[in-house]
Amino acid sequence: MVRWTANKVWVEKQKQRKKRMGVKKECERRCAYPRLLHYHHHLVVEDRLREIRERVVHLQHSLDVIQHRLTAIHRLIIQHQHHQR
Repeated sequence: MVRWTANKVWVEKQKQRKKRMGVKKECERRCAYPRLLHYHHHLVVEDRLREIRERVVHLQHSLDVIQHRLTAIHRLIIQHQHHQR
């Protein structure tokens, strides 16, 4: 819920800024939307990065498992070859 808190803080700051500006209210309203979009985009990108990182960790684990199995198979092949002689 970090996102919501950060957004709430941002909204509060916007309100305070509007009170101070007074005359520039209209400009502030026009500026806020692109900034909010940018902020939203930033959050989307962060979420995607987190998903990718989790996927990478998962794939790394899968590779480790495969590596382990291949090593075991390799060991068995070598043992088998020794028994053949």
